[in-house]
Amino acid sequence: MRSSIRTYLLLLVACGVLQLAALETVLVGAEIRIVRDVAYRPDAETDYERTRCKLDLYLPAETKDAPSILWFHGGSLRFGDKGGAIEQGIGKHFAEEGIIFISANYRLHPQVSYPAYVEDAAAAFAFLHGTIETYGGSPRRIFISGHSAGGYLVAMVGLDPQFLAKSKLSPSDIAGVIPVTGQMLTHSTVRKEQEIPETRPVIDAASPCWHVRRDAPPFLNLAGSEDFGFEVIHDLKLGKKVRINNSFNFFQTRNNSSNIDDNLNVNTSGWMGKSRITWFMPKDYQLQASGRYRASMQTLQGSMRNNYTIDLVLKKNILKN
Repeated sequence: MRSSIRTYLLLLVACGVLQLAALETVLVGAEIRIVRDVAYRPDAETDYERTRCKLDLYLPAETKDAPSILWFHGGSLRFGDKGGAIEQGIGKHFAEEGIIFISANYRLHPQVSYPAYVEDAAAAFAFLHGTIETYGGSPRRIFISGHSAGGYLVAMVGLDPQFLAKSKLSPSDIAGVIPVTGQMLTHSTVRKEQEIPETRPVIDAASPCWHVRRDAPPFLNLAGSEDFGFEVIHDLKLGKKVRINNSFNFFQTRNNSSNIDDNLNVNTSGWMGKSRITWFMPKDYQLQASGRYRASMQTLQGSMRNNYTIDLVLKKNILKN
């Protein structure tokens, strides 16, 4: 297994606004490179904003019009980092599949409050939309994804048009949205900021469910059957709403699935191995059962690439979009 989880990844990005000397570039073998700490908010006004609003890019070799995944880490909107073991592991894996992977930081509570987190996520997407061609990517093929708090952020960016409108973009510019165990009601940290009891579920303007529209981009919500119950319920609530435009897939593993929060780590026995969660249901593989999209995958005890549905997902859906 460890032999398949090789070193970490990479990529590039430079933008006319940035000085190349300020970027740390690391080569990983002959096929992947990483460029770290690319600032995506040239209008940043504070040192904290300039420090946090950066991203790392993992770039496969010889890409042209490649799809990209913009990823936001979890951490309750309070902690987390773009360079964590999870991000490095999955960044490497996607880059090996010919997919550009971008891991972004954003400002955190209590230094800022809502809507600053979502504004940062939207700014990162806008930055990539304007620069990704320089690095062999297609602006029409940028997917956004994230885990837990990151899943909440991408759902908000994908459903509430106000955040991308500031950059003269819209959710229709997003190729697809992939929240992984995200809170689809108003996030618990945002509720705390609003002095709403943490146990009270709320759907207001800070909730993805509030902004569901028929013209929403394609959605895939991922959750494990043993994940936190409230997050699975949130995903289903969003699913019932987003299904009106036939763009929503709810994917929940069954039979001894493990909590995604405990197993989203490629440096253990699996991430996708233990949780048996894949990234994107291809458009020609619609398995619907009572509004839920399910699939049962074999447990992977060894290589992440061993007969793995990631090939079906990435090559049939993302790579062909």
